[in-house]
Amino acid sequence: MTTFFLHPLVLALVYIWLPIVLAGCSGVGTISTKGTYKGLGEGLEEDGALRIVLIHGMRHTTPNYSNPLRKKLAEKLQLSPYEAVETVKLRPDAVLTIFSLENRRVIFYELTWSDITRTEKYKNFKHDSLFHEDRSYLSRTLKRDIINDGLGDAVAYLNPELGGKIRAAIRDTLVRVSLDFNKTKDELVFVSMSLGSKILFDTLCLNEQRRPKVAFQAQNALVGDELTMIMFANQIPLMNLSAVKTCELERSTLLPNPKSLATKRLHVIDVSDLDDILSYPLEPGEYDLDDEGTIIITSVKVVNMPLAFTFLPGYFVAAHTGHKKNERLLNALVRGF
Repeated sequence: MTTFFLHPLVLALVYIWLPIVLAGCSGVGTISTKGTYKGLGEGLEEDGALRIVLIHGMRHTTPNYSNPLRKKLAEKLQLSPYEAVETVKLRPDAVLTIFSLENRRVIFYELTWSDITRTEKYKNFKHDSLFHEDRSYLSRTLKRDIINDGLGDAVAYLNPELGGKIRAAIRDTLVRVSLDFNKTKDELVFVSMSLGSKILFDTLCLNEQRRPKVAFQAQNALVGDELTMIMFANQIPLMNLSAVKTCELERSTLLPNPKSLATKRLHVIDVSDLDDILSYPLEPGEYDLDDEGTIIITSVKVVNMPLAFTFLPGYFVAAHTGHKKNERLLNALVRGF
């Protein structure tokens, strides 16, 4: 009797990477929404620019990480795929890449902050990495990519020095956006992924004593009567377990008071795949806070991966990262619901 053995790379493809490749394919998409959203497309009907600030989350990330999401949004907004690209070195370890579409009608500001934590992660995990080859493929992948590279960023962010540098990079991004921003015509939307949502909230509402005046002025210039945040796989409830609470929390929403954001209305589009073990849905609803402003949380539950693959470890990775390829979700975000 002949025994067949599959090469480890073939097993890895089927066991871990196949679900990631299939994430967002037809047959999956939005399960339900609670609340409404006008859609990104509505901003294009006005005489102004739609400016979208992109902030990544955990794991080492390189510039142009938003390419799949940008291409999909451009397609659904019926824009030319041609992009004018400008790269701005905000700091030695933070890069802002600006992608302009159709004569600056839509501008994406892609912040890459990953190098801020890269050195510390390397120093602390250097010895552990020596044993990667002695581990099984699955253990090696989970330890290296999920624990060390991914959760390592979350822990590093709670380091006051590293967290401060990341928030400073976001403030530098706001300063750059404010140079071109027309408060009466332009619309500003934040799109954050994973850990990026917690970092964004902390940056916008944190009253750091040594905050540069120019950053404070830029924030006030950008944030008008309404501010929209689209959050993919947010981790705010998890991160708020730490002793480092940098936002003023109100009621049970786990979100900051709009007064601290200098806006009358904060609209949060909270997108979560319930099979994503690193995503924490927020309670939907509208919260009026002592006449100081309103927080509106719109909940969007999605399926980023065919349920038939739930037995594969890669399913959970795809559930966490598949938003950018989820056709039904992106259609809803562009057209509104």
